[in-house]
Order: sequence, then C-alpha cells, then structure tokens
Amino acid sequence: MKSSLIRIILFGIFFCGCTLAKAQLSADDFLDRSYEIQSDEAYFSAMGFGDNADNAYQGVVVELLEVINQARRNERLTDLRKNDIEMFIEKLYTEGDVYDLLLYVPKDKVLAIGTQNITGQSQSQSGTSSQSSTSSETFIEQRAPVDFDPNDIIQTICNQDTYIEIKGFIERWKQEGKIVFSGMTKNPAEVPADANAIVIGDRYKILAVLSPKNKNYRIDYKTGDEDDESKHPDFKFIVWYRTNNSK
Repeated sequence: MKSSLIRIILFGIFFCGCTLAKAQLSADDFLDRSYEIQSDEAYFSAMGFGDNADNAYQGVVVELLEVINQARRNERLTDLRKNDIEMFIEKLYTEGDVYDLLLYVPKDKVLAIGTQNITGQSQSQSGTSSQSSTSSETFIEQRAPVDFDPNDIIQTICNQDTYIEIKGFIERWKQEGKIVFSGMTKNPAEVPADANAIVIGDRYKILAVLSPKNKNYRIDYKTGDEDDESKHPDFKFIVWYRTNNSK
C-alpha cells in the first residue's frame, strides 16, 4: 500500500512537471497557435511582448480589454474592468530575447456579462454563432457605405513596423464599418483577388503591404515597388482585408 502511494505521488510529480514544461511554446509553435486563435471568431484576442511576463501581461491585457469594450459598446453594453474578465483569460507565450504573449477570451462569455437583464438573451444563446465558426475569415454585418478615404488605412498600416501594432487598428476599423471583410491565411492563393494583403514575417514584422491581385500589376504600398507574395518566401502568414467606402 505504501509503495503504491509513493508511485502515485511520483507519477503526479512527473505529470505536473511535464505539464509545466509544455506551458512555454517554441517560437514556431507560438506563432502557429496564435494564428489559430486569432483566426477563430469565437475569441477576442490581443498580442504583445515585454521584458518579462508581468510587463507583457500588463500591456496586453489593456489592449484586450479595449477590444472587448469596443465590441460591447457596439452592442450598447457597459464597459468592463480588468477584474471582470480575468477569470476568462487564457494565454499562450514563448520566451526568448523578449516575452511574447497572446491573451484571449471566449466572446460569448465576456459579451454575456451583465446582459441577462438587459437583452433577455441567455449566455448559451449568445455564444452559439461565435462557437460555430472556425474560419479564418471575418464577415462583418453589412452596413451603409462609410465616407472615408481607404488610402488613410493603407497609410496608417504602412507607418507601422509589426503586426502587433496594426492589429488594434484593424479591429477598430472593423468595428467602425470601414473594413467589411478580412482574414488570415498561410496560403497566398486564399487571399481574395480584390483584397489588400499584409505580408507578415518573423517577429511579426510587416514585410509588404500589397495591392489587390485584380490590379494590372501589384505593388508594395510601403515602397511603391512592384511586388507580390512570391518575393517573400519566408513569410509566416498574410492578413488581408476589403474596405467599405462610398468613393
């Protein structure tokens, strides 16, 4: 009996040790899993890095909270605080020269907070549509054309250096109705012919901001040179989008 108990304890220690060892992902695995989470419309997410775990968390959780609250405002719901969402937060991380971190929460959980008396919609009902989609494409509810210059979006993206910097802009433009269709892919063939494509490389660096495939020839808006995905063979993934405007 005593020896059996010792074996159980040793197995538990071994199992816990293995679990903890798997908590930190390799850089490539972190990128792959981050891509999957950010492509899943069931989650709100935010990504960033810092000198250490706490530094990274404090920055990323603020961005995640803003993404959540922007969505709640569009539903005429009250803003949440960090304490309201921390029980739902899940994370991915990898640690090298810096601490890379992705935080994410289920959309149905954080949108349901405080809504039962406001909307009459149950938590299970609110999560149905989000959980049914695992596509890397995001469809935004059709809206009337928005009067804005799409070149402003291109210029803003070109002024940034990494995907981490533009992710918040893209989420905001989607909420504002300026972007009506967007997605992420590792396959250039899956980018729609009429969409702009942002090519992302190591460390989330923006390698190029490409004009649509249906143009006579494609350029990198950052440089003005003729360009396409084939000239960036080491890219990690592509973020693409279409705008909604009256021009």
